[in-house]
Amino acid sequence: METIPHLVWIIYLIFLFMTLVSSILYWIFRRYSAFAAISIILSLLIPLIAFVFSVQRPDNFNEFDYYVKEIQQGNYWAIFLTVGYVYLIGWFILLIVDLSVYLSSNKVVRSKSEVFWSKFISYYKRISKKWKFNKKRDVEGEKKVESK
Repeated sequence: METIPHLVWIIYLIFLFMTLVSSILYWIFRRYSAFAAISIILSLLIPLIAFVFSVQRPDNFNEFDYYVKEIQQGNYWAIFLTVGYVYLIGWFILLIVDLSVYLSSNKVVRSKSEVFWSKFISYYKRISKKWKFNKKRDVEGEKKVESK
């Protein structure tokens, strides 16, 4: 039987684990608790359904090819898996947006990021003066060559 590469499985499992942990934490802290509860259920249920669904595939298909073929044929389990994956991706995007808003409103994080960006910009200005595509240096270099 064919299967998808191990790296894809690792990324998939990390995504599911992070989704499960974040939704449990959000449910405990009562932030988006209804969405978090649905996310907990789906992050536990989707892998089980996907496993049972992919076991019945023929030998010449990997999991993804079989999944796409079944979606095209209108299989209800494949459609349920698609809706579940879209919900989990939406939950993950909501989590990233919520954390970025929280971190940007935190005074300590904001002050440290301002220090970081000021150092980064001064470093960038210092380094960019040495680059060859800097027009001032190229024009000055051409004048020196013409004067010799």
